Amino acid sequence: MRFVFNGDEETGSVVSRPLIERATDDAVATLVLEPGGEWGIKAGRKGVGIFNLTATGLEAHAGLDPAKGASAIHSLADVIGDLVAAADPERGTTVNVGRIAALGRPVLCGMGATGDGAHARHEHVTVADLPDRVALTAGTLLGLAAEPLSDS
Repeated sequence: MRFVFNGDEETGSVVSRPLIERATDDAVATLVLEPGGEWGIKAGRKGVGIFNLTATGLEAHAGLDPAKGASAIHSLADVIGDLVAAADPERGTTVNVGRIAALGRPVLCGMGATGDGAHARHEHVTVADLPDRVALTAGTLLGLAAEPLSDS
């Protein structure tokens, strides 16, 4: 008879699993001393799966030539929809999608130089506007530097 205690079962026994497997490799049975309800027992348990999904898109200019690109976010949205649809609460199958982040930070786009002809032979920058655009960027950077980053 062996007693094995673990403190990380709610997160899938990630750390203790190898120890549990070694300690029970020749066991005839395993008794889990977790409450089973008033005078009840549990003959089955739910498992846990923790997954990190990463998608890489195909870059293209979203406004000028979207057909040449593939959105990683759109692809992940489809996968997440499929995962959520797989939930079956009556059978005890639940799905929880947690944090979603694109590098975890907001993105400001369009702060660069002004001009015309994006990605064409006649593309050009309006030089007279450069000091104002640099000042805008510098002011934004100073404002961001004054605020601590948040994980939310």
